[in-house]
Amino acid sequence: MPKPRGSDALSQYAKLAVDHAKDSIVVTDIHGRFEWVNNAFQQLTGYSIDEVRGKKPGEVLQGPETDPKTVNLLRDALDSRRPVRTEIYNYTKSGQGYWIELSIAPIFNEKGQHIHFMAVERDVTQRRQLEAEAEAMRATEERRKVERRLLNETSEWLYSAKSVDELLKVVERAMAVLMPE
Repeated sequence: MPKPRGSDALSQYAKLAVDHAKDSIVVTDIHGRFEWVNNAFQQLTGYSIDEVRGKKPGEVLQGPETDPKTVNLLRDALDSRRPVRTEIYNYTKSGQGYWIELSIAPIFNEKGQHIHFMAVERDVTQRRQLEAEAEAMRATEERRKVERRLLNETSEWLYSAKSVDELLKVVERAMAVLMPE
């Protein structure tokens, strides 16, 4: 079997690249309805092309925790046929939520006519979870820093108390801050 040459080779290599890409690739018509998806999309979402063809991604993938502002940003970009890049929370066929970094570009033919949109989607769920955990750890450390400062101040006040009444007032004030309940 002869090796393909020129544009045939390029087409074959492009098909191989798209089929083996780890990122999801989606092609929609000019109205934003699914026309084609790669294997990575099917693996990530659980939807086959036959299940989504003719539908809009938002009808299939978005749900209760999808940010309406992000949806509006996407809609505005698509309506004006300009590229857009954002992150959005989507849902798989089984209802599992996941974050994607989404890049959508309009595709024009050689005559300059808009013929498709192409989206490349990267699953960033794990990165988002790590960022949330890091932020929770920073907040916890900040609370601990405030508590340590208060304990140091309370310790100084306790040592400087001249009577039992002063001592009890210092303890009462410190407890109100440390344990507000």
